[in-house]
Amino acid sequence: MSRNMKRQRPKFLGWGCCLALVAGICQGGGAAAASGRWSVLDSPALSSSPAARPFLLSGARAGNRLVVAGERGILFLSDDNGQTWRQAAVPVGVSITAVRFATPRRGWAVGHFGVVLQTEDGGETWRKQLDGVAAARLLLEDALRRTGSDRSDDAVRWAERMVKDGPDKPFLDLLILGERSALVVGSYGLAFRTDDAGARWEPSVAAIADNRHLHLNAVSTMQGNGTVFVVGEQGTVLRSGDAGASFETLNSPYEGSFFSVLATSPKDVLIFGLRGNAFQSSDGGVTWAPLDLKSGATLTSAIALRDGGVLVADQGGQLFRREAGSSRFAPVESPVRLPLAGLVEAANGTVLGVGPAGVLPVYSPLSR
Repeated sequence: MSRNMKRQRPKFLGWGCCLALVAGICQGGGAAAASGRWSVLDSPALSSSPAARPFLLSGARAGNRLVVAGERGILFLSDDNGQTWRQAAVPVGVSITAVRFATPRRGWAVGHFGVVLQTEDGGETWRKQLDGVAAARLLLEDALRRTGSDRSDDAVRWAERMVKDGPDKPFLDLLILGERSALVVGSYGLAFRTDDAGARWEPSVAAIADNRHLHLNAVSTMQGNGTVFVVGEQGTVLRSGDAGASFETLNSPYEGSFFSVLATSPKDVLIFGLRGNAFQSSDGGVTWAPLDLKSGATLTSAIALRDGGVLVADQGGQLFRREAGSSRFAPVESPVRLPLAGLVEAANGTVLGVGPAGVLPVYSPLSR
């Protein structure tokens, strides 16, 4: 067994548990995990409402519709820029860590226990395409095929351990590569890809050079040129120049974990991590320069705004904005100051934040 497979999962208290959810360390559905039955994979999402303030982890746009998701499979939809919400039908009760849309109707969501969900109706209903049981089996089949069924190979032994462990490894982020293509990444270096709208998911673990099975927390792409960036724990920064077919490990400017990456152009890549550590590259990740956001808190989410600016949130709910054409971030006022796990911009320009307090508007361009 490799050293990384033996390492202990960190323990977190208070707001640290939010980071654990974002990073996929804490596993949802503890009762199911303890019993070994994984019942949350076959149980529908918990019934809830925004008024109950469930812990939400991700948000996205599906055309003009807002979609936010989080603990126990809860997923809400809004067609009026977040004024009112309704709950979508989700077939699993696991925490959803990321949701993204390829078109106003087709989207994917990923979460704990290796779950991948897909919608073809703008998020109204979802179906499970993959879970940790099937993912581990696919990993083993792929490793055996690549090694000629050599059971002594490290890749095969690792995949066999994944099968034995059961579906306890979460996916943490996903990237839309096209209307029918997506890449998902997660804990212990997990990576899967589809190019047929999810009819088949294939492991991409072997595409990552020097895979030490570190957690992969976030993924982003430079639109139009096929360059993909992935960041994760222990300063992991990966780059693919062929839309995720293969990855190289880049020199990292920081040894701590990164939780967000934003590639806004071929000359602009931003990465954000623990203790306010943030860096910018103007040469596709070859070199990095530190960004001073005046925050000592962990940076949890970053989005590119419709007006060309960039908005970043830290774990305490402080927001930082970079104007279009600028390289400097400045703090901005927000109507609320609550811990944030993710950001999403509504069609009217209002930015909503998701986190342990549910979903709330946190920034409006009209208030600047």
